[in-house]
Amino acid sequence: MSQEALLATESDRRTGTLGDISILVVVPGGIETGGIGRVMGYVIQEAEEEASGISIEVLDNYRRSPLLSPLFTLYTCAVLLFKGLLRRTVDLVHVNVSGRGSTLRKMIVCATVRLTRIPLVLQLHDYDYVSDYTGRPKWMRPLIRAMFQRADRVVFLGVDTAHRVSTLLNLDESKTTVVPNGVPVSGNKAGQTVGQNNEIGIVFSGELSDRKGVPDLLQCLARPEVRARRWHIAFAGGGKQESRFKKLAQDLGIAERCDFVGWIGGEQLQAIYGNSQIFVLPSYGEGLSVALLEAMEKGLAVICTHVGAHREVVTNGNEAIVVRPGDLPGLTSALLSLMDDENLRRKFGESAKQRMHSNFSSKDCASHLIAIYRGLCRCDDAQLVH
Repeated sequence: MSQEALLATESDRRTGTLGDISILVVVPGGIETGGIGRVMGYVIQEAEEEASGISIEVLDNYRRSPLLSPLFTLYTCAVLLFKGLLRRTVDLVHVNVSGRGSTLRKMIVCATVRLTRIPLVLQLHDYDYVSDYTGRPKWMRPLIRAMFQRADRVVFLGVDTAHRVSTLLNLDESKTTVVPNGVPVSGNKAGQTVGQNNEIGIVFSGELSDRKGVPDLLQCLARPEVRARRWHIAFAGGGKQESRFKKLAQDLGIAERCDFVGWIGGEQLQAIYGNSQIFVLPSYGEGLSVALLEAMEKGLAVICTHVGAHREVVTNGNEAIVVRPGDLPGLTSALLSLMDDENLRRKFGESAKQRMHSNFSSKDCASHLIAIYRGLCRCDDAQLVH
């Protein structure tokens, strides 16, 4: 795959005067919770601050309920038909997709978009879409390929994922682009000095699941050599397994040091980052974790795994300590190293913050997406003229 196909092109970045462009973004759960929602919320904020002429409306298409989820999908399709086909008040639809049930729902949504003949941007957020696709029934695979191939632009979070998925689905390179996630940049300096009680603040942010490595993290925190240090951890996230992990923390004898604060965002989440020194994400699979980027922006010392696009974000020994998924001794060693060495925490925190500011800001992310929107809407206008 060519570099031109992987990165937002200069032709996409043209800023000709188009007037207001109305974008409908389909986001599971809206912009209040989850990494996809937070990124799109940041993009909307940047678009508003830049007075870009882009108007973005969010359409929530998902609920964690066997009954409500199909209803929300039907509602999404109805809104698309009403605004796109009857009212003609939408210029482009941006659909965010991942694996499993999300793909099935988005196949229906994307088919509806094609009926309206409105330009479609399809953005993939999955942590291992190759395995998800190859595990599908044979009759379903052509339908998935068609969904991606018929999109006007397919956006990936990382170069490696773009190459593997594009090859697998036989995508047109000229219609693929890499746009990494981004988070807002602040002027705050990295702070690694612990409070008066000399207690290290640790934070995990994301869905509480085996895939995210939550059991591994709890097991490491319960080891005698780790328990001998002064620390406290906040689990900022939720999921179906939350009660199970609370019980595990209780069984391991560390429940009093673990705060399960649920899904939070905005000022609450920023306050937790501000009171922490170490961020841990021992995940077995990621696309590009928004929580990782947020922790880097706050100057936290990061422990993570090289999964998904993370290898394109951090390097071991520079912006983070990288461990293998499931490597409990390695994770324990990383925790102890950062707990015991303020200078090391500061070094990693400052390097991570610099790396994030240079390459993964929400302003850059929004700029790339807005350029894609403008380019596709301009092409669509040109086709209507001719």
